[in-house]
Amino acid sequence: MTTKSYLYSIINEVISLPPHEEIRYNRNDIPEPRDMGFEETIGEPAGQLADDRISLEDGRSVHARTYDNRVGFHWDKVHPDSLENCIEHLRRDSPFLYVAGCTLTGAGLGALMSAPSKKRDVIIKSVLVLGTVMFFLGVFTAEWD
Repeated sequence: MTTKSYLYSIINEVISLPPHEEIRYNRNDIPEPRDMGFEETIGEPAGQLADDRISLEDGRSVHARTYDNRVGFHWDKVHPDSLENCIEHLRRDSPFLYVAGCTLTGAGLGALMSAPSKKRDVIIKSVLVLGTVMFFLGVFTAEWD
């Protein structure tokens, strides 16, 4: 089988599954993801040695995680190829990280907005209030499977 044939076969099998459901192949049985056209990326830590991704024409992407003896593939709803798509990717494909990012953004804004007061209690309250508001915004706007 050619490298391109492996790529099409893997993509077709992966996109027939629900999003984020990983299918695993023995590393010795398939070409390395980058040899098939995948590009280096980052992903949530799951014990993998490398993360690679290939975009699909409809805006989705296939994510490859390379482990010691296997490669796992799953598809994501949004390909994170721009800042806007990165945020949408987190919102739809990694809601826990999205909520954490919303919370930290709120807390950071609270700290920045209240810092000129130089009053510790005002800063703490601002961090807690804006962090909490943004936490709930994240929870209610994330796409949970």
